Amino acid sequence: MLAISIASVVNVSLKFLLIPAFKEAGAALATLLADLVICLACYFLAKKSARLLPSGKKLASSLLGCLYVYLVCQAALAKGLGPGATVFWAALWAIPGYFVILYLLGNRVLLEFKRGS
Repeated sequence: MLAISIASVVNVSLKFLLIPAFKEAGAALATLLADLVICLACYFLAKKSARLLPSGKKLASSLLGCLYVYLVCQAALAKGLGPGATVFWAALWAIPGYFVILYLLGNRVLLEFKRGS
């Protein structure tokens, strides 16, 4: 409840700041950042009582991978291609790159999947 309350305040505040300047992209960015706040707040609030939470390294590798995907998608949009070509270009670079980042940072889930195949 605390995490959602904090994220709601962040979401509404950011929307007031970002929508006038960036329209739909500002709303999307505000929602993305609010969801990130929920993720991090839940992680740190639950870390004290739960023993099955991912390590900070796993969380960091996933967040870094997500940042990479975001940057690739922004680069795809900047190319000015049509919608289909933009999605294809972004997927072509984002999907393998995300898994490479997880692998290089030693994400255990990915490594266990690799061993199982």
